[in-house]
Amino acid sequence: MNKFLILFLFNLSDTIDVPYYKDAKVILDGKLDEEIYGKACKIKDLVQVEPVPFESPPESTHIFLFQTDKGFFIGLRCFTKDREPDRSMFGDNIQVFLDTYFDKENAYMFLVYANGKKFEAKWFNGGEGVDYNVDFLWEGKVYSYKNYFDVEIFVPWKGLMGKKGEWGIDIVRVGPSGIYTARLSPYDPFKEKFHISRFKVIKMVNYVSKLITTEVQPILLVHNGRDFGYKYNFKYDFCSNIYFKFKENIKFAFTFNPDFGEVEADPFRLNLSKYPLFYEETRPFFTEGSEFFKLSGFSPFNVFYSRQIGKTLPSGKTIPIFSAEKFFIKKDFFEFSFLHSRTKEVEDMYSFIKRADFLVSKIRILPAKFFSISFLNAHKLTYKEKTKGLIGAQIFYNDSLTMLDIESVFDNYVSHDFAQKIKFEKIIKNLTFSSSLTSIPDSFSDEEVGFIPWKGEKSFSIGLGYNFFVNKKILYFTPLFDFGYSKELGEPYGFSFSFNPSLTFNNLISLLPLFGYEKSFEMEEKIESPFFGLFIGNLFTTLTKNKVVMQVGGYANKIYNYTKSYIGWVNTNYFNLISNFKSLTIISDFYQWNEFDPEGKLAQTTYSIRFVLGLNLPKRISIRFYSHIPVSQSKVLQERFGIFLSWNPLEKNEIKTIYNHFRIKNEDKWETLIEKETTKLNYSIYF
Repeated sequence: MNKFLILFLFNLSDTIDVPYYKDAKVILDGKLDEEIYGKACKIKDLVQVEPVPFESPPESTHIFLFQTDKGFFIGLRCFTKDREPDRSMFGDNIQVFLDTYFDKENAYMFLVYANGKKFEAKWFNGGEGVDYNVDFLWEGKVYSYKNYFDVEIFVPWKGLMGKKGEWGIDIVRVGPSGIYTARLSPYDPFKEKFHISRFKVIKMVNYVSKLITTEVQPILLVHNGRDFGYKYNFKYDFCSNIYFKFKENIKFAFTFNPDFGEVEADPFRLNLSKYPLFYEETRPFFTEGSEFFKLSGFSPFNVFYSRQIGKTLPSGKTIPIFSAEKFFIKKDFFEFSFLHSRTKEVEDMYSFIKRADFLVSKIRILPAKFFSISFLNAHKLTYKEKTKGLIGAQIFYNDSLTMLDIESVFDNYVSHDFAQKIKFEKIIKNLTFSSSLTSIPDSFSDEEVGFIPWKGEKSFSIGLGYNFFVNKKILYFTPLFDFGYSKELGEPYGFSFSFNPSLTFNNLISLLPLFGYEKSFEMEEKIESPFFGLFIGNLFTTLTKNKVVMQVGGYANKIYNYTKSYIGWVNTNYFNLISNFKSLTIISDFYQWNEFDPEGKLAQTTYSIRFVLGLNLPKRISIRFYSHIPVSQSKVLQERFGIFLSWNPLEKNEIKTIYNHFRIKNEDKWETLIEKETTKLNYSIYF
């Protein structure tokens, strides 16, 4: 009865009026003690989604919404029952989603933990795709009491793209370690998927967003040290960023002579296959608005891979970027985006790279609800060389129950081949069905603008999963069956079968065993390989104190070693530990790869050890130390560590000092590649 009453009441109030108070004075400190909160739009509580959908949540949440001439305010008073707020790394948190275009396809996400940590993301394609490598202007503050904590979120008009009038909104409260999840827009996760179209509607009364916003970031850099053979003695450099927003839905961004020295190096990963490893983009200019330069959803085809711009050479030296600019337009059911970047000439001990221009454009049309058609074009124009590029097209449908993805990519300058992918998913009550078909020609090229390494792959796979409770609030059981049939590079067809049940006890301890069998072919050699894995997460959890999260995993599979040309086994074990003590965060990763030769003898053992220590101090001061050491056969392969010190006296105004040290061992001799200190002064000016 409670379930149907909650659903009935929520369906009556899908539209929420948000009042406008022009001269309201708000001190952003996390305390909801200003007089304006008494006049704000009030929402008394949320609806539980997990562990039991549509039940009343175990703890109450009061929500306050209003707008001023400066921006949009969301206040939340989160009550806790028989406990103090959990301020650990994965403790109590609040998530706010805003569909500012009101297209029911895209949404900004603002996430604030009870310990004050905040993150942002951009959800797109109805929630099928998410990009965490974004950076937009907003602020979130938290203040904790004995039996509740307050969250205050401020989103300035100049920090958003969208349109006037109505927006979509969802507000999510997650209990410690995910013990429960409650939403403003509830749904049954065992019968459908999260989808932005389900959001409640807020009517922005007297919306007065500033139509034109300009942000200029002059940046001064001071370098000292050594960078791949080049020495600097307090070398000064200047770069700049410019962001210009026309109305609410058109934005232009420009960067000149960018330096991304604050980006942490990619982690070490063992690769015995014939394919290169894929690493996510982390450079700020390319992460902002990156969803505008991708095909919809979790596409396997990266028609444009931004790390091809300014990539790292075999010597470790990075190709410098002279300038880059990008442009986005989103109007009702039409999107257009354009990116241009120019790289400089560079020479190292192995090669000479000419200057090059990268041109990327995308058109996306949404002719009907949940349905889109996209065209993505990426080119590389190297000085006095032949143009290279890829063209991608996609038909995409996604609602809360069905997903259909049809993609085709054309290598238009070298092999003139087509790569194709069809994927289908359907949810019927608690049952999930999925299937996919992939075809990539042997001679297909990614043209130095994309990332499509699986040459010659022809595969078909189907999956079947079922979600159900065992004693509802105590145990969830989700078995998943997968079957695949594939070949690559002219080899005979092989197949794989896997069974992947997941068990969650009180949402505190998760067990994910993986059982399977695979028969494949590599270099005309048949490989038959049973495999097994066990993943355990979220151990040592408390509700009122700090928390330690531990993950342990291990699996083994038969491989073809392309560096030594034989078939063997690789056993992978890992141990991850994350702990948080108020403002101190510690992350440590330990990976072990054991490689066995055809006779079953241990041929090589490789370790990867990573340690990160983060400390947040008052006055917006933060310190981060990281180290990363791979070891093989008891020998250290390389050493990498860095120290990051930053101070933000005001939002988007920053002073940062970075020290990076990187050296490798070559024939028992250490060679220092980077030993460099950079001070970066970044001052943002808004118009």
